[in-house]
This record gives sequence, structure tokens and C-alpha cells, in this order.
Amino acid sequence: MSVLFIADFYNDQINGGGENNDAVLIQDLESRGVDIERCYSNQVTREQIDSHDSILVSNFILLSDQSKTYLANNANYIIYEHDHKYVSTRDPSKFPNFKIPQDRLVNIEFYQRAKKVVVLSQICKDVLEYNLGLTNVHSIGSSLWSAKKFSFLKSVSKEKHQNVAIVQSGNPTKGTPAAVQFCNDRDLAFEFIGSNDQYEFLENLAQFRALVFIPQVLETFCRLVAEAKMLECNVYTNPKLIGMMSEPFATQSGDELIETLEGQVGNALEYFYKLLK
Repeated sequence: MSVLFIADFYNDQINGGGENNDAVLIQDLESRGVDIERCYSNQVTREQIDSHDSILVSNFILLSDQSKTYLANNANYIIYEHDHKYVSTRDPSKFPNFKIPQDRLVNIEFYQRAKKVVVLSQICKDVLEYNLGLTNVHSIGSSLWSAKKFSFLKSVSKEKHQNVAIVQSGNPTKGTPAAVQFCNDRDLAFEFIGSNDQYEFLENLAQFRALVFIPQVLETFCRLVAEAKMLECNVYTNPKLIGMMSEPFATQSGDELIETLEGQVGNALEYFYKLLK
């Protein structure tokens, strides 16, 4: 089985949630004997599309309209949805009750013609179906972590001190100024954390009694909040903007949550493999 994997970037370029999800999925598929060709969305050709059994489309902001039209009319493709590319604002939470005005919807046909649109949480499935009337949406109810990452999350020391953590980020959607304001308003002592090394970041986060994260967009799942909860940190956030909070296990934490998410990830990877077959 040959699969063309299309994405704007990969995790060797950007340490982002979508890219980390993709890396776990690609590694799992390759371990099952699937032949994966990775392609940047702005470089894909018709010849590449035609030469593969299936197409997996991840983040596709850089995918041309011509390529989207060709895929929609000629290919067996799956969209792995990470960040609301069906709305021009890239954030449905800007609209009351997530009801997106018709003139703000984009890429409608591309979503409609996909074999499946795979999303990370129930709220993302609900928003897509509500606004685009889709019948091809499936929620895996999780982000994706490797077995190595789960093992690390179990083993890292979770001894706490009294301060709360705020992730230092220049990305306005991650709400660092709002998190600072939240702490100042409540006299919460906080420290900024951040590292390009994922394991070092988790080790640092595990030391804090709480995480303050005030997102400015609807987070499709939110690896950060899930990881904080797996590390037994309390989380101060806006649950209506966290995809994970729409899942039945949202109140879990620590080893219980790790075990649940290991199951979710296993089911998700099996689902992708069967879908591609």
C-alpha cells in the first residue's frame, strides 16, 4: 500500500501539535509496512497524486486551489484536520455558538469530497457537521503520542512546588498575555516555561502545581492541557475552547488519563490503517 502524505510542514521543521501528531501517525503506518511518500503541500504534483493508492492531507494552508480541485475530482483522500481550515478566520469560536456565517466558510467542496475528515475531538466534529452539513467526519477523540512519550510521562518526577506555569509563546493564539493577566488578577505567583526539547519541556512542566493556559482560539484537542493533566498539574483554562474537554474522560488526570489516552491513540492508529486499506 502506498500513501502520499501531504502537509505544509513536518516536525523536523516546526515543533507544533499538528506536526507532532503527523510524526506519530507516519511512524506507525511505516511500522505496518505502508509505503509513505512525504510531500510538502506547495510542491505536490498531479503525477504524485495519481501514483498512490491513498492520499492523507494534513495541514494544507499552502496547498493551491488547483491541487485541491484535482484531489477533489480525482483522488481517494483523507483530511486529517488539525486547525479549522474550513473557516476564513481559522477559528470558529469568533462566532456565537460556533455558527459560522456562510461567507466565512472556505474549502467546502474539499471537505465534502474527502473519503473521511478525521478530527481530534467531539466538539470539532460537532462544529464541522453543524456548519458544513458533513456526513463524513470521524473523531478519534485524542491527539497522538508515541509509546516512548507515554513511557516518559509515566516515569518523570511529579514532585510539585507552589508556583504555576505559563508557557512563554509569541503566538497570539496561545494567550500568554491573558494568562499573565489571569495570574496577576488572582495574585498567583507564576513562572514562564519553554523549551524546544519536548522531553525537557515536560520535565519542567511536571514540577509545577498548575498550568495557566488561556487560548484565544478553539484548540482542536490541546496537547498542552492533556500533558499537564497527565503530569498531575491542575489546569486553569477556558474549557469551552479546549477540544479535550468535550471528551468523556476530561476529568481524568495522572496515570488514569495516561492509560485512557494510550487506548485512544491505539484505537486511532488502527482506525487510520484500516481506513487507508
